[in-house]
Amino acid sequence: MFEWAPVRAVWRRELALYRRYWASTSFAALVEPTLYLLAFGYGFGSVIGTLYGYEYRDFVSTGVVATAVLFIGAFGGMFNTFIRRTFQHTYDAMLAAPVDVHELVTAEASWLAAKAGLYGCAPCSSAWPSASTRPGACCSSPRSPSSPASASPCSACGSRPSSRPSTPSTT
Repeated sequence: MFEWAPVRAVWRRELALYRRYWASTSFAALVEPTLYLLAFGYGFGSVIGTLYGYEYRDFVSTGVVATAVLFIGAFGGMFNTFIRRTFQHTYDAMLAAPVDVHELVTAEASWLAAKAGLYGCAPCSSAWPSASTRPGACCSSPRSPSSPASASPCSACGSRPSSRPSTPSTT
């Protein structure tokens, strides 16, 4: 039978541990993806410019956010779990308490998901200005100006369709 009280107890333990080591893990988890976004998105992206009508930094920003969330979740899920199970025997101690395996796994996985989602917000907030202020950024697919149905403005941003280049441009 699944109970929420052990899940909350594991979360309280994870939060107590997190308060002790948040500075060392948060710095790398927040600064590194933001630095990559600034370097590749704005630095290298200014050299590349536009490809097939899409800004390079819009393309790179989604990859940087996804990579940040993936690495936070994978590192915490593999390395920390291995250390806690093999050397610290933390899970043995938790399972000696009234916590079942499925409650422990649920609590650990939801903690990792919450932490990865939180750390994914930093590079996402750095990428937001470029994607939200560019006119036509909400238009997800190229619209052909030759068809009469697409001659109307975009319902989200009001931009008119423009012909997208068929070859990559470097401006």
